[in-house]
Amino acid sequence: MTDFGHRFDPALAEVHPSVRAALVEAAGTSPELADQALTAVLPHLQALFGTRQLVLTLPAPFRLLREMALHGTIRQRALVLVSGPDGEELARTCEALGRDVIRAAVAPGRTLDPGQLSRFLAPPVVDTVVLAHVESGTGIRAPLAELAAVVRTRPDLLLFVDARHSLGAEALASDAWGLDFVCGASEGPLGLMPGHSFALLSPRWLERARADALRGVGLDLVAHHDALARGQQLLPSPPPLTMALVRQLTRIVAEEGLERRGARYRDFRARLEQWAIRCGWVRLVAPAERAAAAVTVLEFDAGPEVSGLRDRLHASGWLVGAGLTGSQLTIGHMGDHEPAHLEALLAAIAGLLTPP
Repeated sequence: MTDFGHRFDPALAEVHPSVRAALVEAAGTSPELADQALTAVLPHLQALFGTRQLVLTLPAPFRLLREMALHGTIRQRALVLVSGPDGEELARTCEALGRDVIRAAVAPGRTLDPGQLSRFLAPPVVDTVVLAHVESGTGIRAPLAELAAVVRTRPDLLLFVDARHSLGAEALASDAWGLDFVCGASEGPLGLMPGHSFALLSPRWLERARADALRGVGLDLVAHHDALARGQQLLPSPPPLTMALVRQLTRIVAEEGLERRGARYRDFRARLEQWAIRCGWVRLVAPAERAAAAVTVLEFDAGPEVSGLRDRLHASGWLVGAGLTGSQLTIGHMGDHEPAHLEALLAAIAGLLTPP
């Protein structure tokens, strides 16, 4: 598969050819020049996070950065929103770090509302609320601003947000909403190859983390933050990956613009809804008011041809994600996909199924 516009797997974004070209062209670029270029586009990262704070860029797998951050965030007990596999993975990671976990569990296809969160915050006392902004197993987007407002009524609480499936697609207002820690991955809706992870550390988060005398050395995100404030990187990125990141951030923020990018993602959702109505034998799992911008889960009516649909699509040159059941597919319409790419995928799906 070589043509751009055929990878719709939410686990790994398809990289635009111009970004791949930047990776190749950067061969021989010095680390110093690459770091300077990255510093120049820091405002683009801040725009994506909706913050005036520094945003860390680490050449590390997303799960590693997230685990480092959870270790520095949770003192004793966390309330973790669980509405699918992403939330459950967060809960298990917290438990593996030796923290007590209370699961705020809701049925797949739903998310916690502010009233429910208030009730969950009754004793036993927690010190951190942890959630995935987008649950990729269902395509549900948590009402982040509203949930953050509940958390902010408790000055002793921190809010930890896994934005792996939303950064670069959903509008974030980290400062205005009072988010304490937000982390994202390059291979998500940003449309980059794996290799970088990003984190916003609020002043509240830094205050708690600095009070921990057992932060470690290489795993100490406070040290990485303080180095960045001095204009340094404790873990320099490989220059080609850095220059690809610089190119993509420029494309997203300076060339396309966040408003137009948001409109493109809303158009994807509208096209999916219209297609489902025309078909009559498929529905979108997430309700429109809670639908994620870059991930949609399709639920097909029961029928023998649904089984193995993902494999047949793959054999035809299309990559999509699995669902929570055998009658579901997950579509990652993220990065630099255009409406024509999505329409071609939907036509391929329809061509492989005979309506029941």
